[in-house]
Amino acid sequence: MTQPYNPQYNQSVQQAPMQGYPQYNQPMQPLPVAPGYPPQQYGQVPPPAQPQAPLAQGTLDDFYDQPTVGGGSGLPFKILGTEHYVETTRPITKADVQQQTDTRGNAQTFRDGRPKFQMLVPVHVLNSNVPESIGSTATFYVKGATREKLAAAMAAAGAPAGPPEAGCRMRLRYAADVPTGAGFNPRKDIDITYDRPADAPATSVAPIAPAQIPQPSAAPAQLAPLQPMVNVPPAPAQATPAAPLAQDVRPPAAPIPAAGMPPAPPQMSPEQQAAYATLLAQIGQPQA
Repeated sequence: MTQPYNPQYNQSVQQAPMQGYPQYNQPMQPLPVAPGYPPQQYGQVPPPAQPQAPLAQGTLDDFYDQPTVGGGSGLPFKILGTEHYVETTRPITKADVQQQTDTRGNAQTFRDGRPKFQMLVPVHVLNSNVPESIGSTATFYVKGATREKLAAAMAAAGAPAGPPEAGCRMRLRYAADVPTGAGFNPRKDIDITYDRPADAPATSVAPIAPAQIPQPSAAPAQLAPLQPMVNVPPAPAQATPAAPLAQDVRPPAAPIPAAGMPPAPPQMSPEQQAAYATLLAQIGQPQA
């Protein structure tokens, strides 16, 4: 038998929440958003994309003045006495002039705020006393005092003022370390000899003696161990034989007879006469 419909019973059942299930009429929690991205709202239209910046227009000079790539690493000057004989591979342009930076990449300036510039000279190493550098392509950094050395070498060779000529040859030698002040590394002094392209030999390469780089000192020769000292008694000193005394070969003088006593008979021998004189002296007889 079915029970009669009761509206109050059905209303209480609909209002009672189900155990273990969330309420469907609660507001939904927003989904987590990755850092750096704005929160998205469902149903919101994304903003229109920003228009791209117009592309820069350049000239042929701008194109050829761009920094070059593949010029090689810097010439190594690690050991005092290192020497390279190099040839420039192309003309130097404005793109080869850059501002100096420190070890952290910060741009360097003078005290008055002007930027410090350096010139990057691409070279081909013809000869060197660093064997691994021969035949390589590298970059010779010209800055500071090295710029003055290069200008003086070019003037001595009769080259025009300006950057090194394409095809010129230079002998670069790490000559000395110059102190730059307390707390700073010493500056490497590079001696430069410049040869203009017209005067450079076609096939010959300037020889460089490998002995110009100081070689590590050889291991000291092993000395033979010293023998322990033994207490040896000193040898007895040999007495030098004395020279024999000279014999008096003169006959003894005849004794003087005492006064009042008869002289010794002449037939007495010299020994007897001496004994006779001694006897007279003992008895105190005055001599005659």
